Amino acid sequence: MLHRPVVLALAATAAFLAVGGCASDDADARLRASTAPGLGGTIAPAAFDDDEPGIEDLAQLTVRGTAEIDVPADEVRLSIGVVSEGEDAEDVLRENTRKVRAVLAALGRLGLTDEEYDTGRFDVRPQYSRRPRGAEDDWRPRIIGFQVQNVLTVTTTRLDLAGPVIAAANEAGANTVQVLGFGLAEPDAHRERAIREATRSALRDAKAMADAAGVELVRILRIRLDDANTPRGPIASPMMEASARMAMDAAPPIDAGDVTVRASVTTVHEIRPARVEIPPE
Repeated sequence: MLHRPVVLALAATAAFLAVGGCASDDADARLRASTAPGLGGTIAPAAFDDDEPGIEDLAQLTVRGTAEIDVPADEVRLSIGVVSEGEDAEDVLRENTRKVRAVLAALGRLGLTDEEYDTGRFDVRPQYSRRPRGAEDDWRPRIIGFQVQNVLTVTTTRLDLAGPVIAAANEAGANTVQVLGFGLAEPDAHRERAIREATRSALRDAKAMADAAGVELVRILRIRLDDANTPRGPIASPMMEASARMAMDAAPPIDAGDVTVRASVTTVHEIRPARVEIPPE
């Protein structure tokens, strides 16, 4: 005998299965989806009309489906920094500008376009004298020089250029070169695929649980998108820094690896005791 409401939960781990008739035709008409403003396409939970009388008193089955998809990275982001120091601010700025232009020229020779890099950070900072030991109480630091830092961010889908960019930037005068990470140039398509597979997983397991428990799935009451993201993929090392004094005869090897796209979906189904057909006498 069923007690109402009945709530069962299952973490569904299967990645794929075709959706089979688990919901009545009127369920689709009652489901609604909306996109939260300002979230860059993030899908808000789809929900059933909670105003229907007695909805919470129905016997329910709650299932959570998950999906993980490993997609080869097709985009790399690098940070190229040029730092210059000296006593005169104008001289330091002029020297830094010269090196940055040399770096940009090197990137151009590799085939990178203006759309694939931009200035991520630009700083001009005074450098102060350090407090000496035994300094008088009225001692005050004074400006002894200036530091200019110009950081370029490179984003390209040509993964084969990651190593040559590091080598060329270092040779042109960059002080630091850092691989920020690998990702996907068009993540939405893979995100949608993960959401579909997580939903199919939830529906499949709901059907399996209902069959095992001797109940029937009547309709879908709610569908909630718990999570769907496309994090950055692995990088060759936590940080790749190239010193300006280090000669690089060959471009370092870069392994992009895969990006794992994850999604989880929760479905809530109305259930009822399975109908038992009594054979005729």
